[in-house]
Amino acid sequence: MPVLRLVLRILGWLLTPLVASAASFLGAVIGTIVAEWFDSPTVGLIVTVGLGAATGFTALVFWFRLLRHHPKLTHALDLDSTVESPIVALAAAEPGSPPVVDPAVTDTPEPR
Repeated sequence: MPVLRLVLRILGWLLTPLVASAASFLGAVIGTIVAEWFDSPTVGLIVTVGLGAATGFTALVFWFRLLRHHPKLTHALDLDSTVESPIVALAAAEPGSPPVVDPAVTDTPEPR
């Protein structure tokens, strides 16, 4: 049972890049369809790359919001550990409020 739990946790962690890659690919395909409307290949390339990047970024934002607001999913992926890194503190902070980071956890060395 612990091996199955570990495998499922690893697969859950691999969902984040899979979601971002799938969304980027879908955005690039839509960008390619839209790019056919333009005469310039440079504009078409910019549209394709722009839509791919925008959909990938949007998917990541919604994925992280989903992880933040669903405690069962957060617990299943073991995101609620007792040791909080500065990156986790930044991701968990409410928009517009400064994150609270424990100075004992940061990687910066103390001055002598």
